[in-house]
This record gives sequence, structure tokens and C-alpha cells, in this order.
Amino acid sequence: MTDTAASLKFEGDKKTVAALNYLADPRERLGLLEAIGAYGVSSTQQRFLSQVAPDGTPWKPLLRAKEGNGMTLRMTSRLFQSFNFNASQKAVEWGTNVVYAGIHQFGGTIVPKLKKALAFHLANGAFVMVKKVEVPARPFLGINEYDRGRIYGIAKKWTAGATA
Repeated sequence: MTDTAASLKFEGDKKTVAALNYLADPRERLGLLEAIGAYGVSSTQQRFLSQVAPDGTPWKPLLRAKEGNGMTLRMTSRLFQSFNFNASQKAVEWGTNVVYAGIHQFGGTIVPKLKKALAFHLANGAFVMVKKVEVPARPFLGINEYDRGRIYGIAKKWTAGATA
């Protein structure tokens, strides 16, 4: 078996080379990815305030929102407050660990598991029993063109110190 090694040498534009060398330092990459993660959480929470999907489509309002505080998916703000990010030196991700987030992101049908019907109170206090509930998708996670531009701006600003 033969050991092999490879190396890269960047030559050319000094600012480009400086930015690439800057990001070659794992600590600097981590800082950049943390900044992007913080932006991702903020952008996701902004969607809860504007009540729109990443593509700009308005969410279908919940009956409870129409009759109550006017904000869909904000009855307790648990989901809104649960968003967080996880950054490493190689990647960043943001999201939530709230179990019911998926049904709101993707939509779907809720059916009873152990009983013959689902039972709950409506916003007006009426008690209902139903065999299923159709939940429309209300996407909140995602990156749109505006987000791409902001993330690019964060990366550009982050590397500006290395290229000055």
C-alpha cells in the first residue's frame, strides 16, 4: 500500500487568497457558521411574525387565530421560541425539537390512535369530536432568495477583515 498526499496552493487575487486562508482556520469557519445559524433562527421566527412561508405564500389562518389573538401557530409561542441552531466547523443547521413542528411544516392528517375520535375544544369554547383533522402545510423552515443574499452578505462581511 502506498501513502499519498495532496496539497493545494492558491495563487492570484490577494484578497481572494486571504479570504480562503482565513476560512481555512476552523475557528474562523465556526464563527461564520454560528453567525449564519443565528440569522437562520431569526429569519424563521420572522416568518411567524409575518405569517408567511419561505416562498412568500401566506399561511392559512387557524380558526383559533381568527377568533383569538390573530396569529397562527402563536397560541403559546412554544414553537416560535424553540428554534435554535447547531454549528460545527463544517456545517450549520437550525430548527426545532418540538414534536408537532413537522405537522405544521408539511401538513397532514391527524387521526386518533387509541380512541374512535379526536376530542377537543374550539377557540369559541365549543366541544367537538371528529374522526380526523386535516392540517394544511404552513412552512416556516427554508431558505429563499432574500435569505441567500443575507447569508452571502454575512459571509462577505465575515471575510472582509481578512481582505482589508
